[in-house]
Amino acid sequence: QVGCRVTSYEPQAFRDFLGTFGEMEGQVGALAAERRTPEQMAELERLLKVLTDSIEDHPRFRRTEREFHSQVLRMANSEIIARLCEQMWDFGDFVHTTLVGTRKEDPQLVRDTLESQTRLVQAIRNQNQALARLHMAVWLTGVLATIT
Repeated sequence: QVGCRVTSYEPQAFRDFLGTFGEMEGQVGALAAERRTPEQMAELERLLKVLTDSIEDHPRFRRTEREFHSQVLRMANSEIIARLCEQMWDFGDFVHTTLVGTRKEDPQLVRDTLESQTRLVQAIRNQNQALARLHMAVWLTGVLATIT
């Protein structure tokens, strides 16, 4: 009579998580804008192009989105923050899947995500820490639209 049970979360708990995670990710965006190298910037812009080209291919878009996020984490040049954010991203994926399931992506949400990512890239390119912080948080918390 011992076994494993998958934990379930209420939508409000996920909203709370995303709000907290969004604040942390905002800091990552600001650090990336401050510390990025030209080579890292070129890679981020390449990934943005892949995202733009795969907007209709949702599995490819989601895979590339994770690569995009990892690149921003590398640009922040903070090993501890990167490790924490990767763990939070994994947890967010798990909770999102348990709340929303694997239904087809909302095309408007995908377009909004791409718009947030485009603005994030512009802010990082311009080394505007305040805007990078804002757009990183907006991109992440935009997921709320899928559970409300």
